[in-house]
Amino acid sequence: MLKREFFGLIVALYTILLVVVACNNDDDNGAGDGGVTQQLSGQWNSVTVMKDGIEDDRFDQFILMITEEMEMRTSGDPDAVFPAGSFEVIDSSGPFIITCNDVEMMFALDEGDLTVNFVLSSSNTGGKIAAIEGEYEFRLHRSE
Repeated sequence: MLKREFFGLIVALYTILLVVVACNNDDDNGAGDGGVTQQLSGQWNSVTVMKDGIEDDRFDQFILMITEEMEMRTSGDPDAVFPAGSFEVIDSSGPFIITCNDVEMMFALDEGDLTVNFVLSSSNTGGKIAAIEGEYEFRLHRSE
């Protein structure tokens, strides 16, 4: 009878230990992405936008907002070219490789400036018009 009570006590203590360890407050809070979201979060305003090596002046009012919750939102995007929504960090070693809406994007930071390169094709634009297909380079500056 004493062995049964002792065994029950051991199981209860083990369960409490597992709960305490699993529920502690030492989560990475974004560090699993190498701190990329923390470095990129904020508002970015367009400086220049290039499509297939040619400057595209339709993006003068373009704004990219990146949150620490791994979301990208845009405004001033005339053709909804820039992928927006939830993103995933694929490589945090720099330049950062990020995917959003099945588009692989390269993000390069340089003293308050951000360059984003990606290629849109009919396969990753969900059948949007062919006019937006191409190789894009967005040069952005962090909003103060």
